[in-house]
Amino acid sequence: MNDLEHIISQLIATKTEGGYWDFKRSWHENNADLLHDIICMANNIENRDAYIIIGVTNSGEFNDISTDKNRKKTEHLISFLRTKRFVGQFRPIVKVETISISENNIDVIVIENTTNTPYVLEDDFQEQGKVIRQGNIYTRIQDTNTPVNKTADYDKVEKLWRKRFFLDASPFEKLEYYLKDTHGWEMNSNQNEWYYKYSNELFRIRDLFDVQKEEKTETVWDYIGTYLPFLRHKLEIIWQNVVIKTFDIISNCKYSTIMPDFPSLQFEGDTNAYCYWCFMKNSSKELLQRIIERDHSNPQIMDFDFYPNIICFDNANEKIDFEDYLRNNWGTLKKEFEKIEDSKDITNRIFQNDYKCTMFFPKVFKPWKEQRPNN
Repeated sequence: MNDLEHIISQLIATKTEGGYWDFKRSWHENNADLLHDIICMANNIENRDAYIIIGVTNSGEFNDISTDKNRKKTEHLISFLRTKRFVGQFRPIVKVETISISENNIDVIVIENTTNTPYVLEDDFQEQGKVIRQGNIYTRIQDTNTPVNKTADYDKVEKLWRKRFFLDASPFEKLEYYLKDTHGWEMNSNQNEWYYKYSNELFRIRDLFDVQKEEKTETVWDYIGTYLPFLRHKLEIIWQNVVIKTFDIISNCKYSTIMPDFPSLQFEGDTNAYCYWCFMKNSSKELLQRIIERDHSNPQIMDFDFYPNIICFDNANEKIDFEDYLRNNWGTLKKEFEKIEDSKDITNRIFQNDYKCTMFFPKVFKPWKEQRPNN
């Protein structure tokens, strides 16, 4: 059972609707109803992804939707929303997932949680006598949507605007948001640090390469590509002169990089541990990597030494699916793994295995991703 199936199963088991999920016995016959539901869910005040669960009655009973004539796919919803004029051109981000629970197929419209709230129409949308009003702010409170002829209460509207501008966000949440704005970070070379120029809260990234003076630490990267010995040190995230987070970083004369994640896998019938290097797209590490690479790295060397040996997952589900693929096919894949020659420069047995993993797993990932059904 994947993450979405687990979430939806738990929501259905409550046999009641809530502030970020709604049951529908069947697909909407009126597109005005559909649009109203999507906007309300996109403007939910729970600050999380929302779900319109289709094929389930209000009391949590299943209803077959396999022959529903109004059934839609992700591309249909995206096309539908694209034709509607939203204030600021911010449209809800949606997708349709079909999942099976207790042998019942149901459709789930997943509405992504964003900071672009409130979502508001610039023009009225009318169908079959129902009008979704331009300028009205719709939201969802507990199990009830704002009526189409009304706008949300003032305190709920304020909360949605505060979300847009991160006024109630924690320093960590603000950091995640600011890191996505790579060009908003400017480097102070005298201090060997970056600062975010659009915030008055003094967010800084400080590289301790010059002050830490750590001794050379051998890593498997010393044996990959061009031989360029690395030094390992720390990177600090500072907010209001307080260090709120640290990261390991390795540097040489050609480039610096955040230490990627290093998951370890074990396979049935195999006593060895197999590790690989990876980033999660849009994670703190991957976003920091973009900033550091921009100002501290030779792109040609990075493309030769670093990126061919790193897996960058789109999301956690992709990582889970890839590791399941490895486990299910390791009997065949191990034969290919064993064809990789040892590095003549490595005497450490563990490093030798890490080196082979670094050579092997990214090469397996690329064709797997290209052939993945949901790619």
